[in-house]
Amino acid sequence: MAKYSYVTAYIFGKTEAQQMEKIVERIKQNVHQPLKWENYNNTIVRNNTNCFSHAIGSTDSSDRSFYRLGVISGKKDIEQEYFSAKEVKELFLSDLRVLELDAEEILLRDKDEILEHISNMNLQDNQYIVALFVKTYREWGKMRIRDFHFLRYDEEKGWSEKRFTQNVIFLNNIKFQWPSSWDDESVGVFVITR
Repeated sequence: MAKYSYVTAYIFGKTEAQQMEKIVERIKQNVHQPLKWENYNNTIVRNNTNCFSHAIGSTDSSDRSFYRLGVISGKKDIEQEYFSAKEVKELFLSDLRVLELDAEEILLRDKDEILEHISNMNLQDNQYIVALFVKTYREWGKMRIRDFHFLRYDEEKGWSEKRFTQNVIFLNNIKFQWPSSWDDESVGVFVITR
């Protein structure tokens, strides 16, 4: 269970902290089931989920603010900027720990090596792969994080992504659809076990 401390209770009030815990518990229950792909056909689900919810396997649409990295673990406020790719990765892993999802990083950086490695893997029924990226920009000579994005790989469906308010997009040619523009930075690729 997420640790919503005395600080959280003080800031949000006891009932708000309890409500936050209930939402995290609903998301946790959701991610420990096989992904219900058909739920994306529901407009409410489609409009209240994003690439992070898709990456963790949640179609819970009760509060979309929880699908910002660090919110589930209580380590990042919805309004705070991300300051590094390392921080984004740590927040992602913290959220996974709260949700009791295991993550094993694939320690390769080259896109072709990653895709070759994944094509030779045999995933269990309770496993899938996510790739995490950040979009960056330069401001006053300093690199800043604009946003994060996930791709998801399931053996039975292949590669997919979810963009906010859009349905899931299946990536039929991942070698060409892998994010590679000048402002995309790979943060890591992970085997997720629920």
